[in-house]
Amino acid sequence: MRAKFFWFLLSVVLFSTGAKVAQAQSSWATFAYSGFAADCGGSCDTQLQLATNTGPVTLTATNRGWVSSTGSNNGSSATNSYIAGFCSSTDSCTGGNTLWRNWFAFALPVGGFATISSATLLLDVPAPTAPPQGVYNFGGTLTYTVWDVSSAPATFTSSAAGLAEYTDIGTGTAYGSRVYVRADEGTVTSVPLNAAALAWLNTQIGQTVVVGGAADLAPYGAIPTLSPAALALLALLVMVAAVLVRRRSRG
Repeated sequence: MRAKFFWFLLSVVLFSTGAKVAQAQSSWATFAYSGFAADCGGSCDTQLQLATNTGPVTLTATNRGWVSSTGSNNGSSATNSYIAGFCSSTDSCTGGNTLWRNWFAFALPVGGFATISSATLLLDVPAPTAPPQGVYNFGGTLTYTVWDVSSAPATFTSSAAGLAEYTDIGTGTAYGSRVYVRADEGTVTSVPLNAAALAWLNTQIGQTVVVGGAADLAPYGAIPTLSPAALALLALLVMVAAVLVRRRSRG
């Protein structure tokens, strides 16, 4: 009876953890293929829309790009890819099973306005020819969050961003978020920025600012894999299995 219960428990653990490993093979990302202007209707615009004391102002990102979980980056230009999320090597995202976070630099003009009362990030979502997708979520809820960046803007615009900047982008103060779905492909999406972002922007007028973005897939979160606790439980069950096998062979 104990042996049967053990094998049942082991099968449950293997099934549940195995399902997580399988999920890790599917991409979850937004703004995939954003390095190809043709997939964004010829533009792939990334803009910051402001309401100011002198009227509406729309700024186009002077530089943009991504930083990966390995500490690499794709340089700095106004036309770079700005993918965010996990891009698998086993589907049409054709990534290297790597996590990416993106960033955008904007030059707030001197003398154009004195105060900013609202701000919205406008981001094109590519619509590549299938099978590639601009949004991958395989049935989960893909949320893109805009974060503050404490690293110097020049670190990003000079193509020097690395692992520290990757971590910086996904931590600190959240400036706004949006859920992305396949229906967003081929559209310009808006991410309204919150009061914390406005307070910061109003101190940066006349400067170049950088905001970062990270994607997260609920309920899976980061790349699904075995947790240390699951690995420890699995190791314990394997040890118990070995003991049971030895006892049965002696009997």
